[in-house]
Amino acid sequence: MSLRYRAVGHQFGPRRLFAGLEAEFGAGDVIAVLGANGAGKSTLLRITAGLVRPTHGAVQLWRGPTLLDDAARRAAIGYAGPDTWPYRALTVAENLEFFAHLRGVPVDPELVALVGLEDRLGQLVSELSTGYVQRLRLALATLHRPSVLLLDEPGANLDATGHAVVAAVIAAQRERGPCLLAANDPRDIAHGNRIIELGG
Repeated sequence: MSLRYRAVGHQFGPRRLFAGLEAEFGAGDVIAVLGANGAGKSTLLRITAGLVRPTHGAVQLWRGPTLLDDAARRAAIGYAGPDTWPYRALTVAENLEFFAHLRGVPVDPELVALVGLEDRLGQLVSELSTGYVQRLRLALATLHRPSVLLLDEPGANLDATGHAVVAAVIAAQRERGPCLLAANDPRDIAHGNRIIELGG
């Protein structure tokens, strides 16, 4: 699986965030998206996920010689960010089952164990700490074993054990395809073997 940026740029009104981004990534690539607050890190991830259309250029996802259309690209991507919220009135297990059903996949007990949610399955999301909500976000983003994984501030609100969960999720993704992570935390940035740096 190959993720390609072709002259991608974005602006809000007269304010340009970034322009002319050209890059290509594949399996094994963990890309740290760096930049000051407001530089467009989260926006780039949302563009990649198909949630925002770029002002200029295109994001492409290729499976071998085949260019995926927009619907197939969105289906192949997993995204976890501060704007992705599980249903607070449901339990952890109910959220996992609901989103797995939408993806057409079963809930994988190994994934539940990987993110450390085995003992929280019966707990309402509204009762979870922010760190466990973040773990659930990571699980929901990876239920379908995405070809591309997008993580926006993945280590936010996590303790040392939670950061180990992030590392395990990223390690599992390396086998499937690229992982982009937007971060300011040096512990998150350290996972990257490639960099996209956006100007402020």
